[in-house]
Order: sequence, then C-alpha cells, then structure tokens
Amino acid sequence: MAQTSNHWLRRPALWALAAYWLLLYGSTHWPQPPATLLSRSDKLIHAVAYGILAVLIGVNVALRTRLTWRHYALIVLGLAAFGTFDEITQIPVGRHCDPKDWLADMVGTLIGLAIVAIGVSLVARVNRSAAQL
Repeated sequence: MAQTSNHWLRRPALWALAAYWLLLYGSTHWPQPPATLLSRSDKLIHAVAYGILAVLIGVNVALRTRLTWRHYALIVLGLAAFGTFDEITQIPVGRHCDPKDWLADMVGTLIGLAIVAIGVSLVARVNRSAAQL
C-alpha cells in the first residue's frame, strides 16, 4: 500500500486520524455523557471506537511503509497503553474507570487491525494483478 501513487492520501489520512483521536479522547472525558448515547452496556461503543482508531492508525502506517507484524504489535501495545491512560484519566471528571471497557477497547483494536490486514492484502493482490497486465 505504501506506494508513491498513494502519497496524496497521506495528509488527509493523518488529519482524519488526528481529528478522530481528539474527538475520541474528548468524548470519553465529557463529565456527563448524554443518556441517549449509552445503553445498558457501552462495550460495543468502546469496541467500535477503538476499531476505527486502529484502522486509522493502520492505514496511516500502511500509506508510509510496508506493514509488518512489528507494526501491528506496536499499534496494539500503543492502544493498550492509551486505553489504560484514557480509563484512568476519566476518574477526575466523574466517570468510571472500568477494566471491561479497556477489554472492549482491545477487542475493537484487534478487529480493526484484522480489517487493515485484509485490506492491505487485497490491495497488494490487486496491484500484483495490475502489474501482470
């Protein structure tokens, strides 16, 4: 995926990642979330939010270099650390620090990275097919 033909996507992808990450962090630190946003369990919201974050990070890395298992591992470790930080820093604004939320974040991260891996594989397959023509 890291080809010169994709260079024009790098800046918009980085801006999307930065905006989403700020929005995510801000939304998790809002003192009283609107009741309509939360059901009995917000675990699905956590998983989807971190899945999107993992996809955005993975795409940004893939646009710059060839993704390796080390990149995936670093993204998982980085989001695990960020998820921990995110949960702990919610306490001062009157929110709860829930280890199950963190687990949902990690499930979403892994699903998001699986989506990235599949996407990278498909793009590589298409590029190989196009090169053979």
